[in-house]
Amino acid sequence: MDPSMLPPPVNPSDPGKGPLIIGTTWMLTGLCIPVIAFRFYVRSRAPSSPGLDDWIMLAATVLQITAQAFITVSYSYGMGKHDLDLTYNQLVNILKWVWFNIVPGILVSILARISITILLIRIFNRKSWLKVYLIIFTILQSIGGIMVIIIIFAQSDPVEALWNPLIPAKRWNPNIQLYSSYLVQSMFSFSDITYTFFPIAIIWKLQMPLKKKIGLATIMAFSLVTALASIMKTVLSQPPTGEQTDAQYHAVQSLPWAVAEQCLVIILGSVPTFASLIMRINLASIRSFGSSIFSKSKEKFSATSSQDSYLALGVRPTSGRFGGTRSDSPAPLDSVHHNNSSHKDIVHTDGYAVSSVGDGR
Repeated sequence: MDPSMLPPPVNPSDPGKGPLIIGTTWMLTGLCIPVIAFRFYVRSRAPSSPGLDDWIMLAATVLQITAQAFITVSYSYGMGKHDLDLTYNQLVNILKWVWFNIVPGILVSILARISITILLIRIFNRKSWLKVYLIIFTILQSIGGIMVIIIIFAQSDPVEALWNPLIPAKRWNPNIQLYSSYLVQSMFSFSDITYTFFPIAIIWKLQMPLKKKIGLATIMAFSLVTALASIMKTVLSQPPTGEQTDAQYHAVQSLPWAVAEQCLVIILGSVPTFASLIMRINLASIRSFGSSIFSKSKEKFSATSSQDSYLALGVRPTSGRFGGTRSDSPAPLDSVHHNNSSHKDIVHTDGYAVSSVGDGR
Protein backbone atom coordinates (compact mmCIF):
# COMPACT_ATOMS: atom_id res chain seq x y z
CA MET A 1 0.00 0.00 0.00
CA ASP A 2 1.21 3.48 -0.87
CA PRO A 3 1.13 5.70 2.29
CA SER A 4 0.13 8.67 0.10
CA MET A 5 -3.17 6.95 -0.62
CA LEU A 6 -4.14 6.82 3.06
CA PRO A 7 -6.86 9.24 4.25
CA PRO A 8 -5.73 12.51 5.89
CA PRO A 9 -5.74 12.87 9.71
CA VAL A 10 -9.24 13.19 11.16
CA ASN A 11 -8.50 15.65 13.96
CA PRO A 12 -4.78 16.56 13.88
CA SER A 13 -5.20 19.37 16.43
CA ASP A 14 -6.27 16.97 19.19
CA PRO A 15 -3.14 16.23 21.32
CA GLY A 16 -4.74 13.18 22.89
CA LYS A 17 -2.87 11.98 25.97
CA GLY A 18 0.51 13.14 24.73
CA PRO A 19 0.85 16.19 27.04
CA LEU A 20 -0.15 14.13 30.09
CA ILE A 21 2.35 11.40 29.24
CA ILE A 22 5.27 13.72 28.50
CA GLY A 23 4.55 15.88 31.56
CA THR A 24 4.35 12.91 33.92
CA THR A 25 7.42 11.18 32.58
CA TRP A 26 9.57 14.32 32.63
CA MET A 27 8.47 15.09 36.20
CA LEU A 28 9.52 11.62 37.35
CA THR A 29 12.79 11.71 35.42
CA GLY A 30 13.55 15.17 36.76
CA LEU A 31 13.22 13.93 40.35
CA CYS A 32 16.03 11.44 39.78
CA ILE A 33 18.62 14.16 39.18
CA PRO A 34 18.52 15.92 42.60
CA VAL A 35 18.18 12.56 44.36
CA ILE A 36 21.37 11.23 42.79
CA ALA A 37 23.14 14.55 43.42
CA PHE A 38 22.10 14.38 47.09
CA ARG A 39 23.21 10.73 47.24
CA PHE A 40 26.72 11.68 46.14
CA TYR A 41 26.70 14.62 48.56
CA VAL A 42 25.85 12.30 51.45
CA ARG A 43 28.44 9.73 50.43
CA SER A 44 31.12 12.41 50.08
CA ARG A 45 30.52 13.38 53.72
CA ALA A 46 30.53 9.78 54.93
CA PRO A 47 33.69 8.00 56.17
CA SER A 48 33.75 6.09 52.87
CA SER A 49 33.77 7.79 49.47
CA PRO A 50 31.15 7.02 46.78
CA GLY A 51 31.28 3.32 45.97
CA LEU A 52 30.50 1.09 43.03
CA ASP A 53 26.79 1.07 43.85
CA ASP A 54 26.67 4.86 43.64
CA TRP A 55 28.37 5.00 40.25
CA ILE A 56 26.12 2.26 38.85
CA MET A 57 23.05 4.17 40.04
CA LEU A 58 24.44 7.30 38.38
CA ALA A 59 24.78 5.32 35.13
CA ALA A 60 21.17 4.20 35.51
CA THR A 61 20.12 7.83 35.89
CA VAL A 62 21.98 8.83 32.71
CA LEU A 63 20.22 6.02 30.84
CA GLN A 64 16.87 7.14 32.24
CA ILE A 65 17.48 10.64 30.86
CA THR A 66 18.36 9.03 27.53
CA ALA A 67 15.14 7.00 27.55
CA GLN A 68 13.17 10.13 28.38
CA ALA A 69 14.83 11.95 25.48
CA PHE A 70 13.60 9.21 23.12
CA ILE A 71 10.08 9.60 24.51
CA THR A 72 10.33 13.34 23.91
CA VAL A 73 11.33 12.80 20.28
CA SER A 74 8.37 10.46 19.90
CA TYR A 75 6.12 13.15 21.40
CA SER A 76 7.38 15.67 18.86
CA TYR A 77 5.86 13.46 16.15
CA GLY A 78 2.50 13.32 17.93
CA MET A 79 2.86 10.48 20.43
CA GLY A 80 -0.34 10.13 22.48
CA LYS A 81 -2.70 11.13 19.68
CA HIS A 82 -5.25 8.73 18.27
CA ASP A 83 -3.84 6.89 15.27
CA LEU A 84 -6.48 8.36 12.92
CA ASP A 85 -5.29 11.85 13.88
CA LEU A 86 -1.76 11.15 12.60
CA THR A 87 -0.13 10.97 9.20
CA TYR A 88 1.53 7.71 8.28
CA ASN A 89 5.00 9.28 8.59
CA GLN A 90 4.15 10.53 12.07
CA LEU A 91 2.92 7.11 13.15
CA VAL A 92 6.05 5.36 11.91
CA ASN A 93 8.38 7.79 13.70
CA ILE A 94 6.37 7.60 16.93
CA LEU A 95 6.61 3.83 16.98
CA LYS A 96 10.31 3.90 16.09
CA TRP A 97 11.27 6.10 19.04
CA VAL A 98 9.00 4.20 21.41
CA TRP A 99 10.84 1.01 20.46
CA PHE A 100 14.21 2.76 20.90
CA ASN A 101 13.12 3.92 24.37
CA ILE A 102 12.73 0.31 25.50
CA VAL A 103 16.49 -0.40 25.35
CA PRO A 104 17.72 2.22 27.87
CA GLY A 105 14.54 1.64 29.89
CA ILE A 106 15.39 -2.04 30.45
CA LEU A 107 19.02 -1.17 31.18
CA VAL A 108 17.84 1.30 33.84
CA SER A 109 15.86 -1.46 35.56
CA ILE A 110 18.85 -3.80 35.43
CA LEU A 111 21.54 -1.37 36.60
CA ALA A 112 19.46 0.18 39.38
CA ARG A 113 18.75 -3.25 40.85
CA ILE A 114 22.41 -4.21 40.58
CA SER A 115 23.24 -1.07 42.56
CA ILE A 116 20.65 -1.97 45.20
CA THR A 117 22.06 -5.50 45.41
CA ILE A 118 25.57 -4.20 46.04
CA LEU A 119 24.26 -1.86 48.74
CA LEU A 120 22.30 -4.63 50.48
CA ILE A 121 25.29 -6.96 50.38
CA ARG A 122 27.44 -4.25 51.93
CA ILE A 123 24.88 -3.72 54.69
CA PHE A 124 24.08 -7.38 55.37
CA ASN A 125 27.25 -9.13 54.21
CA ARG A 126 27.39 -11.40 57.27
CA LYS A 127 24.11 -13.02 56.16
CA SER A 128 25.55 -15.48 53.66
CA TRP A 129 22.15 -16.89 52.57
CA LEU A 130 20.89 -13.41 51.70
CA LYS A 131 24.13 -12.58 49.88
CA VAL A 132 23.89 -15.74 47.75
CA TYR A 133 20.22 -15.09 46.94
CA LEU A 134 20.85 -11.47 45.97
CA ILE A 135 23.74 -12.36 43.68
CA ILE A 136 22.01 -15.28 41.95
CA PHE A 137 18.65 -13.58 41.43
CA THR A 138 20.24 -10.32 40.26
CA ILE A 139 22.32 -12.22 37.70
CA LEU A 140 19.24 -14.11 36.45
CA GLN A 141 17.08 -11.02 36.02
CA SER A 142 19.96 -9.13 34.38
CA ILE A 143 20.44 -11.93 31.85
CA GLY A 144 16.68 -12.00 31.29
CA GLY A 145 16.62 -8.27 30.62
CA ILE A 146 19.43 -8.50 28.09
CA MET A 147 17.68 -11.41 26.37
CA VAL A 148 14.49 -9.34 26.02
CA ILE A 149 16.46 -6.57 24.28
CA ILE A 150 17.92 -9.12 21.87
CA ILE A 151 14.51 -10.69 21.20
CA ILE A 152 12.92 -7.29 20.52
CA PHE A 153 15.30 -6.41 17.69
CA ALA A 154 15.69 -9.95 16.36
CA GLN A 155 11.98 -10.67 15.96
CA SER A 156 11.69 -8.75 12.67
CA ASP A 157 13.93 -8.98 9.63
CA PRO A 158 14.55 -6.24 8.62
CA VAL A 159 14.31 -4.53 12.00
CA GLU A 160 12.60 -1.46 10.45
CA ALA A 161 9.47 -3.59 10.14
CA LEU A 162 8.97 -3.19 13.89
CA TRP A 163 7.73 0.36 13.40
CA ASN A 164 6.81 0.30 9.71
CA PRO A 165 4.12 -2.36 9.11
CA LEU A 166 4.16 -1.82 5.34
CA ILE A 167 7.71 -3.19 4.99
CA PRO A 168 7.73 -6.85 3.92
CA ALA A 169 9.54 -8.80 6.63
CA LYS A 170 9.98 -12.12 8.35
CA ARG A 171 8.41 -11.80 11.78
CA TRP A 172 8.48 -14.07 14.80
CA ASN A 173 5.35 -14.90 16.71
CA PRO A 174 4.73 -11.68 18.69
CA ASN A 175 3.89 -13.73 21.78
CA ILE A 176 7.58 -14.66 22.12
CA GLN A 177 8.54 -11.07 22.82
CA LEU A 178 5.38 -10.37 24.79
CA TYR A 179 5.68 -13.28 27.21
CA SER A 180 9.44 -12.92 27.64
CA SER A 181 8.85 -9.28 28.59
CA TYR A 182 6.17 -10.32 31.05
CA LEU A 183 8.53 -12.88 32.60
CA VAL A 184 11.40 -10.45 33.08
CA GLN A 185 9.14 -7.71 34.38
CA SER A 186 7.67 -10.20 36.85
CA MET A 187 11.21 -10.98 38.00
CA PHE A 188 11.81 -7.27 38.55
CA SER A 189 8.64 -7.07 40.64
CA PHE A 190 9.57 -10.17 42.64
CA SER A 191 13.03 -8.79 43.34
CA ASP A 192 11.57 -5.51 44.61
CA ILE A 193 9.38 -7.45 47.06
CA THR A 194 12.01 -9.91 48.30
CA TYR A 195 14.77 -7.29 48.45
CA THR A 196 12.42 -5.51 50.86
CA PHE A 197 11.04 -8.27 53.07
CA PHE A 198 14.23 -10.29 53.58
CA PRO A 199 16.20 -7.32 55.03
CA ILE A 200 13.19 -6.34 57.16
CA ALA A 201 13.02 -9.89 58.53
CA ILE A 202 16.70 -9.67 59.51
CA ILE A 203 16.30 -6.24 61.09
CA TRP A 204 13.25 -7.35 63.07
CA LYS A 205 15.21 -10.15 64.75
CA LEU A 206 17.93 -7.80 65.99
CA GLN A 207 18.01 -6.75 69.61
CA MET A 208 17.44 -3.03 69.32
CA PRO A 209 14.76 -0.53 70.38
CA LEU A 210 11.43 -1.00 68.64
CA LYS A 211 11.46 2.57 67.29
CA LYS A 212 14.79 1.91 65.60
CA LYS A 213 13.49 -1.34 64.09
CA ILE A 214 10.43 0.44 62.72
CA GLY A 215 12.57 3.25 61.30
CA LEU A 216 14.98 0.95 59.47
CA ALA A 217 12.14 -1.30 58.29
CA THR A 218 10.29 1.74 56.92
CA ILE A 219 13.34 2.80 54.92
CA MET A 220 13.59 -0.68 53.39
CA ALA A 221 9.82 -0.86 52.75
CA PHE A 222 9.93 2.05 50.30
CA SER A 223 10.87 -0.45 47.59
CA LEU A 224 7.34 -1.84 47.72
CA VAL A 225 6.19 1.28 45.88
CA THR A 226 8.56 0.33 43.06
CA ALA A 227 7.10 -3.18 43.05
CA LEU A 228 3.61 -1.72 42.63
CA ALA A 229 4.70 0.39 39.65
CA SER A 230 6.48 -2.63 38.17
CA ILE A 231 3.35 -4.75 38.47
CA MET A 232 1.21 -2.06 36.85
CA LYS A 233 3.74 -1.78 34.01
CA THR A 234 3.51 -5.54 33.49
CA VAL A 235 -0.28 -5.50 33.44
CA LEU A 236 -0.67 -2.51 31.10
CA SER A 237 2.26 -2.93 28.71
CA GLN A 238 1.59 -3.94 25.11
CA PRO A 239 4.21 -3.94 22.37
CA PRO A 240 3.45 -1.32 19.70
CA THR A 241 3.23 -3.32 16.47
CA GLY A 242 1.35 -0.75 14.39
CA GLU A 243 -1.02 -3.47 13.18
CA GLN A 244 -3.85 -3.14 15.70
CA THR A 245 -6.66 -0.57 15.64
CA ASP A 246 -5.37 2.55 17.42
CA ALA A 247 -2.29 0.49 18.33
CA GLN A 248 0.00 3.43 19.04
CA TYR A 249 -2.57 5.23 21.18
CA HIS A 250 -3.14 2.17 23.37
CA ALA A 251 0.52 1.11 23.49
CA VAL A 252 1.82 4.39 24.91
CA GLN A 253 -0.65 4.22 27.80
CA SER A 254 1.89 2.10 29.68
CA LEU A 255 4.73 4.63 29.28
CA PRO A 256 3.99 6.57 32.50
CA TRP A 257 4.03 3.33 34.50
CA ALA A 258 7.21 2.19 32.78
CA VAL A 259 8.96 5.47 33.57
CA ALA A 260 7.53 5.44 37.11
CA GLU A 261 9.02 1.99 37.75
CA GLN A 262 12.40 3.03 36.32
CA CYS A 263 12.55 6.31 38.27
CA LEU A 264 11.23 4.91 41.54
CA VAL A 265 13.82 2.15 41.58
CA ILE A 266 16.47 4.89 41.27
CA ILE A 267 14.91 7.22 43.82
CA LEU A 268 13.80 4.70 46.45
CA GLY A 269 16.92 2.61 45.90
CA SER A 270 18.89 5.65 47.05
CA VAL A 271 16.88 6.28 50.22
CA PRO A 272 18.90 3.88 52.43
CA THR A 273 22.06 5.86 51.66
CA PHE A 274 20.48 8.94 53.27
CA ALA A 275 20.07 7.24 56.65
CA SER A 276 23.56 8.18 57.83
CA LEU A 277 23.02 11.90 57.20
CA ILE A 278 19.63 11.83 58.90
CA MET A 279 21.28 10.13 61.86
CA ARG A 280 23.99 12.76 62.03
CA ILE A 281 21.47 15.61 61.86
CA ASN A 282 19.42 14.08 64.66
CA LEU A 283 22.53 13.54 66.77
CA ALA A 284 23.60 17.14 66.25
CA SER A 285 20.20 18.41 67.39
CA ILE A 286 20.20 16.16 70.44
CA ARG A 287 23.78 17.11 71.26
CA SER A 288 22.92 20.81 71.11
CA PHE A 289 19.88 20.33 73.31
CA GLY A 290 21.84 18.13 75.71
CA SER A 291 24.60 20.72 76.05
CA SER A 292 22.16 23.35 77.32
CA ILE A 293 20.74 20.91 79.84
CA PHE A 294 24.14 19.71 81.02
CA SER A 295 25.38 23.27 81.53
CA LYS A 296 22.62 23.81 84.10
CA SER A 297 23.32 20.62 86.01
CA LYS A 298 27.05 19.96 85.85
CA GLU A 299 27.13 18.39 89.29
CA LYS A 300 24.54 15.80 88.33
CA PHE A 301 26.11 14.55 85.12
CA SER A 302 29.61 13.21 84.74
CA ALA A 303 31.93 13.57 81.78
CA THR A 304 30.72 10.21 80.47
CA SER A 305 27.07 11.20 80.19
CA SER A 306 27.54 12.28 76.60
CA GLN A 307 28.58 8.80 75.56
CA ASP A 308 25.78 7.25 77.62
CA SER A 309 23.26 9.29 75.64
CA TYR A 310 24.68 7.89 72.40
CA LEU A 311 24.32 4.35 73.64
CA ALA A 312 20.72 5.06 74.55
CA LEU A 313 20.16 6.19 70.98
CA GLY A 314 21.77 3.05 69.65
CA VAL A 315 24.84 4.70 68.05
CA ARG A 316 28.27 3.45 69.03
CA PRO A 317 30.91 6.21 69.56
CA THR A 318 34.28 5.63 67.98
CA SER A 319 37.51 7.45 67.17
CA GLY A 320 37.57 10.28 64.63
CA ARG A 321 38.69 10.02 61.03
CA PHE A 322 41.99 11.76 61.61
CA GLY A 323 42.89 10.17 64.90
CA GLY A 324 42.09 11.18 68.45
CA THR A 325 38.78 10.58 70.18
CA ARG A 326 35.46 11.88 68.90
CA SER A 327 32.43 10.89 70.93
CA ASP A 328 30.10 12.28 68.28
CA SER A 329 31.15 10.11 65.32
CA PRO A 330 29.19 7.01 64.36
CA ALA A 331 31.52 4.11 63.65
CA PRO A 332 32.14 3.30 59.97
CA LEU A 333 31.24 -0.26 59.12
CA ASP A 334 30.40 -2.25 56.03
CA SER A 335 28.51 -5.31 57.20
CA VAL A 336 25.99 -6.75 59.63
CA HIS A 337 27.27 -8.66 62.62
CA HIS A 338 26.32 -9.56 66.16
CA ASN A 339 28.69 -8.79 69.02
CA ASN A 340 27.87 -11.61 71.41
CA SER A 341 30.38 -10.58 74.00
CA SER A 342 28.71 -7.22 74.61
CA HIS A 343 25.18 -8.33 73.64
CA LYS A 344 24.89 -5.69 70.94
CA ASP A 345 23.37 -6.00 67.51
CA ILE A 346 24.92 -3.87 64.79
CA VAL A 347 23.42 -2.96 61.44
CA HIS A 348 25.54 -0.93 59.06
CA THR A 349 23.69 1.75 57.17
CA ASP A 350 25.82 3.25 54.42
CA GLY A 351 29.09 3.14 56.28
CA TYR A 352 27.79 3.82 59.78
CA ALA A 353 27.19 1.41 62.63
CA VAL A 354 23.78 1.48 64.29
CA SER A 355 23.93 -0.57 67.47
CA SER A 356 21.75 -1.26 70.47
CA VAL A 357 22.13 -2.86 73.87
CA GLY A 358 20.50 -6.23 73.84
CA ASP A 359 17.60 -5.42 76.13
CA GLY A 360 15.07 -5.89 73.31
CA ARG A 361 13.42 -2.55 73.91
